[in-house]
Amino acid sequence: MNNIFIDTVVGENANAGSKARYDCDKILSENGYVSRYILVQKEHPYKTIFSILKLIFSIKSSSDVLIQYPLSYKLYISYFVAIICKIKKCRLSILIHDIVWLRGRDDIKNKEIKIFRLADNIIVHNEKMQALLSPNVNKARFYILQLFDYFVDVNPHSSSFGQTVVFAGNLQKSSFLNDVNLLGIRMNLYGAKVEALESICNDNIIYRGAFKSNDLSSILGNWGLVWDGSSTESCEGKFGEYLKYNAPHKISLYIVANLPIIIWKQAAEARFIVENKLGIAVDSLHEIHDLLDGITEAEYNEIKHNVENYAVRLRNGKNLAEVLDKIKV
Repeated sequence: MNNIFIDTVVGENANAGSKARYDCDKILSENGYVSRYILVQKEHPYKTIFSILKLIFSIKSSSDVLIQYPLSYKLYISYFVAIICKIKKCRLSILIHDIVWLRGRDDIKNKEIKIFRLADNIIVHNEKMQALLSPNVNKARFYILQLFDYFVDVNPHSSSFGQTVVFAGNLQKSSFLNDVNLLGIRMNLYGAKVEALESICNDNIIYRGAFKSNDLSSILGNWGLVWDGSSTESCEGKFGEYLKYNAPHKISLYIVANLPIIIWKQAAEARFIVENKLGIAVDSLHEIHDLLDGITEAEYNEIKHNVENYAVRLRNGKNLAEVLDKIKV
């Protein structure tokens, strides 16, 4: 059987938006899958159509095909490719990176469900995502990834006992940062610079710039924060709702950077983080100061040890590789 994975051509940016897909591409290639790419260009849609047609003719009947989903936020591309795979009697697996309707697009929920129903196998982030999809997608077999693997070219520093919290990512949409000065904690911020940082930063809140996604050696701090939305009290709105189901790529980034995690207690990955002693969970950012005050150096070192051990898995692509082994059976 021919093993093929399908992805779109994407570029890197300061927020490492393509990092997870790039690493998954590498793992798939190392596990016997041949790459097929679709060129998606808004300015030249005919190039996208030509790319899809070229892809269709390259897929042989009864192939084992995996789609990195979504291929585009124009869902017709993913749907069309999935339909063609079923017409050609391929075994179709879908590796979910994002569920678009959960990002505030309730109007397209039924369209996404139709795509998922075409799959024989679906790789989800966690049990919460599986529970969300399985009532509507009852023919597919589900596999849990848990966290995305994360390759680096330069080994990061080992964190040390302390209370400095790292927040890395899209600082533009992380509007809760406007109130971080009220928390009484020290923070290092990483990501593309935005104008709002001028009013946020001071001696305790420091902007330390952007970094290349494959080199985490410039990250300084003791904990990595997983939070989203506009409030420091809770992860609210569509971003908070999404955290209840997805595995943010920044969790993998922090772990590979050897940083214990601080995560919202209602996030889908919070249970995994706490049960595996990879960090702590909080209801509100206002809890962080007192919680960190109460953690001893011995307790911190135990968590850090667990983080460093799990980081080895992520740096070697073990999570996805093990799922692929299960799918092949």
